[in-house]
Amino acid sequence: RGGPPQCPAMKAVARKDASKAKKVLKKLPRGTRVNRGTLRSALLSNLKKDGGRTDIRIRDATKLASKSSEETPIEERAGFPVKLTKGGVHPRDWKTANGVKIHVDYSRAAWLPDEWGQGVKQTQPTSRSTGGGGGILTCYVAPDGKSFFHKETSQLYAGKKFTMEDGWNGQVRLAKLQAKQGLRLPPEQGR
Repeated sequence: RGGPPQCPAMKAVARKDASKAKKVLKKLPRGTRVNRGTLRSALLSNLKKDGGRTDIRIRDATKLASKSSEETPIEERAGFPVKLTKGGVHPRDWKTANGVKIHVDYSRAAWLPDEWGQGVKQTQPTSRSTGGGGGILTCYVAPDGKSFFHKETSQLYAGKKFTMEDGWNGQVRLAKLQAKQGLRLPPEQGR
């Protein structure tokens, strides 16, 4: 039966086995661990630094996160379109209407259709800039390369409502990429 052991000897063996199973993982020092949010944070931090803006707060990314973020090909980022359309603009060539480079994001909106991509771009200071944490905008990029900053305007351009069903394949791909990126790290960093 699956019940607890009855005799004292079996109880002692069960306690010994249980203590072996309770291995406590050492907490890694700050800056030596990379997870799914760290790569995106490193991308944003690096973009803010490259932008040269002095009116915003910039949190430094760890060297490990920055290196991992820079070495990850854009095709292995969740913001890369699930399906590239024939004749569409390739994500390496994404630019806003004003010519600002759009970088493929590590994240992806749950409603974003397979043919669309998600990126981030640097912003310019405005009269409303407050010295806060801004400096970056998320963009949704249509297959033809036109970029939008809101779901509603993206839907108007596409001529249809975007649903969670439209974004399902992208979310599955996001989960697979995050798992793959975690496995690629050295064992002590992938936890």
